[in-house]
Amino acid sequence: MNVDSDRKRVAETARFDDSFATHMIRDFFFVLVAVVIIELGVRFALVVYDFHHNQQSTTQIAAERLGSDIKSIMLNSGGPVAARTVYPILERAHEELGLAIAVEPSEITI
Repeated sequence: MNVDSDRKRVAETARFDDSFATHMIRDFFFVLVAVVIIELGVRFALVVYDFHHNQQSTTQIAAERLGSDIKSIMLNSGGPVAARTVYPILERAHEELGLAIAVEPSEITI
């Protein structure tokens, strides 16, 4: 009987160890998922808040960057080659943001 009780005690201890490890891994995974969900939720809320309160300035910044890009292309002698290659790329990139651009020559260049 001594051998049977020792085996039973060892089996119960091993079962406790497996159970403890399983619970710890499961709990760690759930806490990790909860932290990720909370972090992504906070980031999303901040982006939405920033978009609603700074929408006009964001559009102005995007327009100024686009104007600066086009001006630098023209100053670097981009000319007709830039009009055929770079401008369509800029147009596609800004369409993804919901902006429409039209690059037209100024009165001086006409």
